[in-house]
Amino acid sequence: MVDSFKGLADFTYTVNSVTHTASTTPGPGDDWGTPTQGATLQDPSSCGCSNIVHYNTGGTFVKLSGGVSGCGILLVEGDLEMSGNFSWNGIVISTGSITLTGGGNKNLTGALIAGGSADADVVGGNSNIVYCSSAINNQTQNRALRVLTWKEEM
Repeated sequence: MVDSFKGLADFTYTVNSVTHTASTTPGPGDDWGTPTQGATLQDPSSCGCSNIVHYNTGGTFVKLSGGVSGCGILLVEGDLEMSGNFSWNGIVISTGSITLTGGGNKNLTGALIAGGSADADVVGGNSNIVYCSSAINNQTQNRALRVLTWKEEM
């Protein structure tokens, strides 16, 4: 999934064991969008923009903390750690593990896909992951169709 979408990325970053906050540029400070939160933390958020954000960590990790937010598809090649008021509307995909830690709210509306193993003990703080097919559809519906296979009949 990461390989098929990373060529379409609006924002691409190559990092090695780094922490990014909401104001980090290049990074979240590039304005990935701000989800509008639902009435409660358990309600889905919404967003009017759509981005593909790609992190290549070189097999290490990226930590998104301190109010990082965005809308669209977040692709991480490596491990991803989210903490401190992280908010995303759309799809988060990591080829490694995903960890939600620390204080503040971690809100994800859409889907979360981890390529590595996960344990319920890695989720901490006020984490809300709300599966929402509308958030997924809104972030993918205007993307180009991917050719998954090609066969020519003789």
